[in-house]
Amino acid sequence: MSEPVKVAAKHAQLHLRRLFCDRALFAQEFVPIDIDAPKPSEGYAVEITFELKPAGDSNHQFSVRVGLEVEPDIDLNQPYRIEVAYVGDFEFEASLESEEMEGIARTNCAAILMPYVRQAVTDLSSRGTNGPLLLKPMNIAAMLAGATPVEPDGD
Repeated sequence: MSEPVKVAAKHAQLHLRRLFCDRALFAQEFVPIDIDAPKPSEGYAVEITFELKPAGDSNHQFSVRVGLEVEPDIDLNQPYRIEVAYVGDFEFEASLESEEMEGIARTNCAAILMPYVRQAVTDLSSRGTNGPLLLKPMNIAAMLAGATPVEPDGD
């Protein structure tokens, strides 16, 4: 019984120190679009990427990058190719083991960044001729549960 309380207390000590957009790409593909067709609210081909790497000199600072890619789909009347990624630099008040840090990053940190990614998709697509693409809220932790972290490129 004390273990969940202990974990919840550690979550409360998480701070987002810096947030920035790392990638924003918008392209409208030339696909035959039926202007009168209703806009779908779900079913887009969405790919989520996740990257975790240390930040700073201590083992309680780390960066999380969450990216999202949307591909054009003729069947869904969706002509946009969109790629967006946000990076957040997070810090814990206490040092954590790497396994514990990755678990929290996959759940809490990715969930903190995802609304910024979704809003960027809407903002970018609102400039297209087919109107904005509104992605529904998604359970990022469940989506990433089967994903493996992307290896940092060494920048």
